[in-house]
Amino acid sequence: MNDKKSSKLRGKKAKVLRDDANPSRILRNLGDNEVFYFYYSIGKPAGESARSLADFADKTKIVKLDTLVFHKHRNDFKNWIFHTIGDKKLAATIGKIRFNDERLRAAIVGAIENRMQELKQSTLIFQVQDGIVITN
Repeated sequence: MNDKKSSKLRGKKAKVLRDDANPSRILRNLGDNEVFYFYYSIGKPAGESARSLADFADKTKIVKLDTLVFHKHRNDFKNWIFHTIGDKKLAATIGKIRFNDERLRAAIVGAIENRMQELKQSTLIFQVQDGIVITN
């Protein structure tokens, strides 16, 4: 799709991702070898896992704060989002979070939900050609 055509819809600019993100890849359900497993500490599983970014946000809302702090200090969230999910922008945002209290949970969930919304909106780019609206 040509940038000029995709950047306008009846005179209005469409939102186009400029960070080389692949929304369908980022928002996908993961295979068994890509799942994120939450731990309280090394060798102490928390009994929760996430199979998608949406599932990760949901599980982040319910796991104990100690679990979140443990993974944050190890950069586990940032690394999983970068390497497994494939979202550099969200990984960078998560990596900048510095809270160690309940604000940590809110910051992680907020960042994920905002990014998922951005990605979902970016997939609705319209192209008007010969009076026909095409979506991708």
